[in-house]
Amino acid sequence: MPVLEGATSTNLAEVGAAAAAPLHISGKPIPSSVVKGSFGLNSRDFGQSVGHYRAKGTSGIIPAAFASGNRIVCFRNHGTTVPIRAVIMKKLLFHADVSTTFFTAGSVPFIVALYRSVDNTTPTGGTAWAASFANDGKMRTSMEMSTVMASSNSNLFISPTTTISVPTVLDTNALAVLMGPRPSAGSPMIIPPRTVFWEPDQAQGEHPLLLLPGESLSIRTENLAPIAGTWTFGVEAVWTEIPISGLPNDLADVW
Repeated sequence: MPVLEGATSTNLAEVGAAAAAPLHISGKPIPSSVVKGSFGLNSRDFGQSVGHYRAKGTSGIIPAAFASGNRIVCFRNHGTTVPIRAVIMKKLLFHADVSTTFFTAGSVPFIVALYRSVDNTTPTGGTAWAASFANDGKMRTSMEMSTVMASSNSNLFISPTTTISVPTVLDTNALAVLMGPRPSAGSPMIIPPRTVFWEPDQAQGEHPLLLLPGESLSIRTENLAPIAGTWTFGVEAVWTEIPISGLPNDLADVW
C-alpha cells in the first residue's frame, strides 16, 4: 500500500482504509525558466514553461444592428516564427454593457460564443494588443516576451467598432456560450464584470485548452442585434506558454 511521510514530521498519509494524519498540500504555478538555447529556442526541463501572462482589453462602441456571426475577439498562437510555443489557455473573462443607446424593449437576448480555429491565418481588422514595453503581460519580469503579444507578430485582437475578418474557418461547435439580456432601461449591464467565459475545472478532470502553432480562439456574436442599441465589452485572458518541443502527451505534467 502506498505511504506518504511528512517531510518535517513523522506523520503518515496512507491510501485506503487505514488510520492516517491529514495531508496538507500547497498549489504552485508551473515552473518557468529563462535558460536560452541555440537558434533562439529555449532548453528546459520536461514540463517547464516559458512564462505566465495576462492581458485585457476593451472595445469601442459596437453599433446597432451588429450582425450575427461577427468576430469581436481573436487570440492566436502564431507559431510561424521562432520561438515556437504551445499556449495553454487558463482563464478567459468577459463582460458587456449598454453604451450610449439602450435596446428596444423585448429585444432578443445577447449571445456570444467561443470558438476554436485551426486554419492558421493571421487575424485582420480590430485593434492589436501588442506589447508596448518589454514586461507587458508578464507575471514576472524575468519571464520571456509572450509569443502572442510580441509587437513583431501580435496575434491578439479586439474589435474597436467592427468585425475581425479572419480566421474565417471556425470549429462547427462552440466551446462555450454566454447569454444575457438586452436592457431597454435602468441598469446598462448585459454580462456582469469578470464573468468566466472559459476556465477548466481540473479537480473534476476537465482538460485544459491547448493552442498549438497556428490555432486560435475567437469570440463572436450569435444573433443579429436590434436596430436600436449600442454596447461595449471587455475581455481578460490568462495563459501559459511552453516550448513545443517539450510538450508532453499528458498535460497534467505542466498544468
